[in-house]
Amino acid sequence: MERFNNYKISSLLFAFVLALVLTIVSTKADFTFGERVNLKTIIPAIDPTTDAITCFSYDGLEIYILSLRAGGEGGADLWVLRRGSINEDWGPPENLGPAVNSPQDDLSSSISGDGLTLCFCSNRPTGSGRHDIYMTTRAARNAPWGPAVNMGTPINTSSDDVEPWITADGLEFYYASYRPGGYGYCDIWGTKRTTTNDPWGQPVNLGPLVNSAYEEHVTALSPDGLLLLFAGCRTCGSCPTPRPGGYGGDDMWMARRATLSDPWQPAVNLGPIVNGPADNYFPRISPDGSTLYYSEYLGGVWDDYQVPIIPIGFNGDGIVNLKDLSILAQYWGQDEPSVDIGPMSWGDGRVDIHDVAVLVEYWLKDIPELGQAWRPTPADDAINQAKSILYWNAGETATAHDVYFGTDRTSVGNADTSSALYIEQVLETPGVQSFSTKAAILQQASKTYNWRIDEVEEDETIIKGTVWTFTTAGLKAHSPSPADNALLVDPNEPLSWGPGFTARYHEVYLGIDRTAVESADTSSPLYKGRKTSPYTPGTLNKDTWYYWRVDEVETVQTIKYKGDVWQFKTIGTGVGNLL
Repeated sequence: MERFNNYKISSLLFAFVLALVLTIVSTKADFTFGERVNLKTIIPAIDPTTDAITCFSYDGLEIYILSLRAGGEGGADLWVLRRGSINEDWGPPENLGPAVNSPQDDLSSSISGDGLTLCFCSNRPTGSGRHDIYMTTRAARNAPWGPAVNMGTPINTSSDDVEPWITADGLEFYYASYRPGGYGYCDIWGTKRTTTNDPWGQPVNLGPLVNSAYEEHVTALSPDGLLLLFAGCRTCGSCPTPRPGGYGGDDMWMARRATLSDPWQPAVNLGPIVNGPADNYFPRISPDGSTLYYSEYLGGVWDDYQVPIIPIGFNGDGIVNLKDLSILAQYWGQDEPSVDIGPMSWGDGRVDIHDVAVLVEYWLKDIPELGQAWRPTPADDAINQAKSILYWNAGETATAHDVYFGTDRTSVGNADTSSALYIEQVLETPGVQSFSTKAAILQQASKTYNWRIDEVEEDETIIKGTVWTFTTAGLKAHSPSPADNALLVDPNEPLSWGPGFTARYHEVYLGIDRTAVESADTSSPLYKGRKTSPYTPGTLNKDTWYYWRVDEVETVQTIKYKGDVWQFKTIGTGVGNLL
């Protein structure tokens, strides 16, 4: 493999020199997002029901979170997770203590580049408005944080001033404010200073290219200071609707600037990979610029996600290859945003060796995919699957696939073309492929199935694929939303669930008495009749525990599968009210 990689890199360098003389018309390139992953599987110590990431230290060794977990000083507190190096696991959350936190809510922190200053907002009674911005410092990175102090004027006003962000060099400061003079309910403002010893200048509204007649806040900057991230909210304050141009809920947006001295360009939506019907908040970028972190609120449930940030091909084909390298060569030494992808995916204002390095990095990442099927759907180890169609992405050099499918993992792993499990699948078009498992075996409820896709190359070489696994849904309703034991649920939130494997209808039972819901049947007043997901019960009481049950009704309606009793509590106070 090392020999192959050296050969590959040498070929790339040769191709780069050759490309310097090429002239190719380019189309605009940009970064995109990869497949998102629930943060619970990566950092289980961060609980989405109580926690949200507010910032990373620039050395990548600390994560600061706001949390409603027990063991704090009162309301929401600031906590930190630490690790000894970027290759180590994160330690448990540690409360920043009474010097920083108060009996009230302490929220949305941002740390300076040297790691010695932490800014945050709080509704403690010592402020000028309902929420003010505070600052704490420490003498060294391993020292405790000192007493928090109000940042005073001109940062704070008699209005709410929240969610601060200080740039790595300590010379720019951004935050959201409900003060008069803006363009909507809440706007993003910024201020600068010449040196870190100087006072902050008068805050300036970022103007109508960034702000709107709605609400913009939950601000953050990328590590290089060239991207401004924020949420266009409705549930955070008094604005009744989210910023237009989104994908259904409260969305995440960004504005760019070419250099630290350039003005901010018009804000754009981060797109449907990370935005959608849910409400999405707290966009944060990792210190190395490779990953976006954010929080999502859907169906009364909070979740935290991470998603890779990746450049796409300059020619719009979604593949990083020699065509892109030749396009990059045309703009060598120029400020050309369409090919400026380094050192971070959004570039640094100049096409140079940083961009070549990023291009080669992503090119080499594609090597394992060239001769192997990838990105299975259902995802590997997926549960509660009801579909009988399998999907995957073809390797770049594939001409056909050999499909193996069955309940015995060993048989699927060892199967070859002489096996009865073998089913040939000819590649008709590149990209995403599909296969109906009904042609191979009748799927059953609560069964674990295994499948493998072998790549067939043009020279008839077969590259064996990985064995993937999924489990079908059972005969009961599952995956409730709101999730079982969910807190902070909107009283108007519809109830939804995943259907059992053979379900046709559902009978829904809902109430505040768990025993009554458990024993209810069609003769009970709790019975809601045959329904499909979602079911909207109407406005519920606030700060109340509710219990619900969904029974499966099969085609023959005398066959029913009694569901589990789930519970949730409607919102009274909590994270949803803290944004």
